[in-house]
Amino acid sequence: MDTLSQLKGAAKVYLDTNCFIYFLEKHPIFFPVILRVFEAAMNGDYQMVTSELTLAELLIRPYQLGRSDIAITYREFLADAEIVTLTPISLTVLDKAAAIRAAHKTALPDAIHIATAVEAHCDVFMTNDHKMKGFNGLRPVYLS
Repeated sequence: MDTLSQLKGAAKVYLDTNCFIYFLEKHPIFFPVILRVFEAAMNGDYQMVTSELTLAELLIRPYQLGRSDIAITYREFLADAEIVTLTPISLTVLDKAAAIRAAHKTALPDAIHIATAVEAHCDVFMTNDHKMKGFNGLRPVYLS
């Protein structure tokens, strides 16, 4: 099934970190798919949401490479509220993430992403990580 058709009817779409990596680095396979997701959001089809954790995860590689210029580009991109809503990691999110991790043996970063999506009232969790499953009405959509 086409990725965009899986987003029909969604008001808020949570994007996992890998979606941003594919978009910002123009991944040869996944960039065309994620570009269409971004374009639909820019056309007002839905709102895109992610966690501040996404920014931290995105910055690791540029810092490893000593590329502060790339880190600045990533920070500026995620700070653009017209493109994506960057959601803070609140105490409520951390509490919910701990409960998710305890109940489902999910890695803590994944649990923080899921908890953030649930707290932000997202309909869809877009990722390419097939270990990520639906949770409390949050529907996973995989890029591949």
